[in-house]
Amino acid sequence: DELQQASYILNDLLVGKDLRQARHLLLAAIDKDRQAMNDKVLSAMLLGEQAVISPNRQQEEACLIAGESNLMAYDDLSDIGQLRQLFVAFNQKRDVLSLLDKCTEADGVTIFIGRESGYAAFDECSVITAPYGVDEQAIGVIGVIGPKRMRYDQVIPTVDITAKLLSAALKK
Repeated sequence: DELQQASYILNDLLVGKDLRQARHLLLAAIDKDRQAMNDKVLSAMLLGEQAVISPNRQQEEACLIAGESNLMAYDDLSDIGQLRQLFVAFNQKRDVLSLLDKCTEADGVTIFIGRESGYAAFDECSVITAPYGVDEQAIGVIGVIGPKRMRYDQVIPTVDITAKLLSAALKK
């Protein structure tokens, strides 16, 4: 299944290109993906740093939510009512914090698809989270909220690695 997907992607990207053009396109795509990954890791590190620097803040104030406007780019989430419900949840943070609290107890990545989260605001979304902390003690959760048809093969390892990097950075 993954090989077939890769084949489709490569065919779409490289059809009609000579070897030099194909190499250039592939290197550009790899650089773009690498930069996107670096940006996500940097954002996660900044989030973790902020959580550690300000541990005395109330929980709701310490919860940082960013990038919610990016959700409008997905056809799966194009319903204005659904987006409004999500933005209300982000602004109130209560549902988000409750969901993240569930995830702090997990040993690794937690995935909620649609209604699995138990919160109506996330019915049309997927939520992927992983806790981070020091000495087996979770002090925070990093996560991605996106459409149900997101690239799980990319997002899950990104969330997992970022949580592990945050944990490692906190040990130093």
